[in-house]
Amino acid sequence: MSSYFDDVDREVHDLFSLDQDMTTFWQRYHTIENRLIADALGATRARRFPRELADRISLIVRRRRVFATSKSKDLHERNAADLLEMRMSFLSSDLHSAFHDVARYGQQHKIRWLMDSPAWMAKRAPKAAV
Repeated sequence: MSSYFDDVDREVHDLFSLDQDMTTFWQRYHTIENRLIADALGATRARRFPRELADRISLIVRRRRVFATSKSKDLHERNAADLLEMRMSFLSSDLHSAFHDVARYGQQHKIRWLMDSPAWMAKRAPKAAV
């Protein structure tokens, strides 16, 4: 199993421990969220990626992402930071669980490029025909 989601969790923890202005915070948060989502959805485009797991991952993203669903600028800053940390944690945790299932599926069906690192899969796994 890869350390992809452990690395994301450390990055999120570090983001919330830094003393930084809110503009920098939002930019960093948005960067982490965009990368996490792009990697996860990119991995689902791999050839022979199980449709039911792709649907699950897409649903996790729709439910958990912050920038597409909340008006964070209208929230009190302290409450917003708490909310964002929780949402990012849920997003990362849910995707982590889903990609463990992807890796198990790959092992069971001997599909070596189905693994728990969506970044690796998004870049290297064979793409499905469109």
